Amino acid sequence: MNETVKNALLSCTQNVYNYTARGNKSVPYVVYGNDGENVFRSGDHRSERADQGTVDLYTKTASDPLIRAIPRALDTAGVAVYLNSVQYEDEAGLLHYEWVYEAVA
Repeated sequence: MNETVKNALLSCTQNVYNYTARGNKSVPYVVYGNDGENVFRSGDHRSERADQGTVDLYTKTASDPLIRAIPRALDTAGVAVYLNSVQYEDEAGLLHYEWVYEAVA
């Protein structure tokens, strides 16, 4: 788990969960998790490592301020991030914004 990502998200909202928000009743909420890593090698050793993962916002409205606050907070924390997709979750009735991040570990 990347603490930089977690802390950046917590600066936007307290409804932040790692990997799953099972049982959560408060909307909007954010779920994040590492999906892999990117390793930079120098010679025959690892010189730097970055965590890769996703941040998912679930909200009821397309005007939710978290849509702008999340990438801004990650950028301010030095986390590379881009918006990967926006979907409507029929069963939950929520908009789902997904960002992909990469953060030095």
